[in-house]
Amino acid sequence: MRNITFFILIVSTFLFAIEIKILPDTNLSISSQEKETVIKNFLEKHIKISNNDAVKYIKNNRILSNKFIEKYHKIPKELLIPLRLQIEENLANLYVQKKQKQLIINDEILESYYKTHPKQFITDTKISFIAYKFRNFDSALEFYKNNRLLHNMLLDKKSLTLSKSQINPYIAPLFNDIKEEEKTPPIFYGGSYVVFEIKKVEPPRRLSFQESRNKIRDILLQKTFVRTKKELLAQ
Repeated sequence: MRNITFFILIVSTFLFAIEIKILPDTNLSISSQEKETVIKNFLEKHIKISNNDAVKYIKNNRILSNKFIEKYHKIPKELLIPLRLQIEENLANLYVQKKQKQLIINDEILESYYKTHPKQFITDTKISFIAYKFRNFDSALEFYKNNRLLHNMLLDKKSLTLSKSQINPYIAPLFNDIKEEEKTPPIFYGGSYVVFEIKKVEPPRRLSFQESRNKIRDILLQKTFVRTKKELLAQ
């Protein structure tokens, strides 16, 4: 299954350079991996989209990209240069990471790090809440004050569980002093008036060593990444 921008990576063993050619592609089929990538990218911007919306987003961009390539026959340099640099960076990092997998990090090393860095293995506060979205401020205020839902005024109701650091900084202060079974005052957020009802607050706790093993390994690999990269370049 091909993408609209079909990358031909030609690696020259003499020049150690990557040449990128981009060709038109009219195949509009969309893979599950592409959908997941788009949904994840939108979530990083605090926007949630459905699978159908992701498919439509990809398809529309693919159609217009084809039209551009067919009409102008080449990709502008201001797009190609960052693309080439990004691919080279990704390939370089992937090469280092594959070499790092050969490193032996035994339980003694992992446990030593766990004992000497206790603060790194304390979980963030987790908050389970329900987000009620209303058509107007009066309806949201009525629910907040009197726990009464006016007819046809509720747009959406969604249950979420997030760590405190995952909550959008714009609304995070609302959760600072709130207790279980309490509601936050109405706020205009995401195009509608929202009231958050707190269901459960899980306080921070220290993870056990077994729960921390994978995280410790990732930390140690990050710490040795630069050193491994220098060693590979020196070979």
